Amino acid sequence: EAPLASSPFTFYHPETGEYLVFAQDAGRQLYLISRSGRVLWKKPFMELINSEIQPLDLHNDGDVQLAFSTRTGIHLLNIQGEEMPGYPIELLVPATNGVTVVDFFKSHDYSFFIACENEKAYGFDEEGLPLEGWRPRDSVGMVTHPMQHFQAQGMDFLVFLNDEPALRVFRRNGQPRFDEVLLEGKFLSPPGWQVSRQSSRIVACNDKGRAWVVNLSGG
Repeated sequence: EAPLASSPFTFYHPETGEYLVFAQDAGRQLYLISRSGRVLWKKPFMELINSEIQPLDLHNDGDVQLAFSTRTGIHLLNIQGEEMPGYPIELLVPATNGVTVVDFFKSHDYSFFIACENEKAYGFDEEGLPLEGWRPRDSVGMVTHPMQHFQAQGMDFLVFLNDEPALRVFRRNGQPRFDEVLLEGKFLSPPGWQVSRQSSRIVACNDKGRAWVVNLSGG
């Protein structure tokens, strides 16, 4: 009923055996649309979504929940568009980036990470409780790109690119993985990474085409 606010998100739902489309329009209304184009439901929503949509299986039963964030909270909707119990997780300070969901042990135990206007990063478990080391994590800087997470050599890397600009990389417990890496220029996208036997590295590229390649020790 209005232009799309962001790209629609397609996901597979085991119970229906088909792909579904989740979308939000500029009027903040949410839609769930079938593969054939039928609108299954549409609902008003209070804010625009500021993150990617991330499908979860909270109870490890094959059902799908959709996780995303707005400036004021972290949301988790069931397939009917209803908030799961305990959600939204309300933020005391407005968010500056979109939430990143991490399943550290591939066990359907999810953690949520988001940065806010006070230049701190917050971590929550799936029940909305603050994570040790992330309640909040100070001195992350002003972060507008989503946090990136990867695992290499048996270690977790939680990567923030702030507007200094600098890379801040942390362990799962919120402790720095290595000293911050100072960059130059404007960065239009979050950093990427490569994990392989030949080379494991973090890469960030600015709007002038200059790339910084950082090893897993921060060099």
